[in-house]
Formats: sequence, structure tokens, C-alpha cells
Amino acid sequence: MSVRGSQDSGIVFTLRESREVTYAGVTTRDGMGQWKEIWRIEGEDDLVALRYGEATPGLSTTAGAQGLGKNQLYAFHIEDSNFWGPCVGLVMFVVTEEGTVAECGTEQCIRRVQ
Repeated sequence: MSVRGSQDSGIVFTLRESREVTYAGVTTRDGMGQWKEIWRIEGEDDLVALRYGEATPGLSTTAGAQGLGKNQLYAFHIEDSNFWGPCVGLVMFVVTEEGTVAECGTEQCIRRVQ
């Protein structure tokens, strides 16, 4: 799974292959250091990519997308359903000073933006 884009052009989460997605959402840490959800869609849809803040024909918004701040750590979570049961994925990212999105998977990156 990967993330790309910017605040201006939109943020897109891309899966390696088409999946039967049942949940997708973004979380961030609040002032107390607790993870809180800032966007959530649920339902069921066969997808290979999702755009932050947008529902799909099969996934309805259950928590509207909030604005993303620069130099803030975010986590995109996704669940899908398959023959073996639910599968969960995660990608961490940050919005840079320039407003572009960068994956943030290393411990060094995570410490820098927390």
C-alpha cells in the first residue's frame, strides 16, 4: 500500500491489487497523544485506490474528513474481506511544509513529527 499526492491535488491511497474493502480511515494523535479518527468510510467495495475524504459507490462516509495539518503524523488504515477473513493494512504518512505527502515508515521519521 502507498500514499501520494498533496493538499492541493488530493491525497490518494493505492493498494497493490484490487481488494474488497470494508473499512478505510485516517487517524492522527491529539494533544494528549491519543490516536483519534479524522476520516472513516465503511461498507463494501472492490477497489485498488481511494482518495482522502471521498466515499465510493459501496463505501459510505461515517466520519467526515478533517483538514490535514503540515508536519503532523497520520495513519491510513484499511480492512478488506476475503475467503480467509478480514485483512488489515496500514501506511503512516506526513504532509510536508510544501503540502505534499510523504510516507513515514521509519522510526526516525515518526519521532521527528510526533
